[in-house]
Amino acid sequence: MQIEREVMLGQYQRYGRMLQRMNATLQIVLEVELVVKAFLSH
Repeated sequence: MQIEREVMLGQYQRYGRMLQRMNATLQIVLEVELVVKAFLSH
């Protein structure tokens, strides 16, 4: 029972790290998009 819970916690942590990485990537994409729009509007 204890081992099962630790395995699940490990999976949640891995999932959380994956989400953080995706979030960081999205942030970069949004920033690039803003720069491109600002550049195109000039």
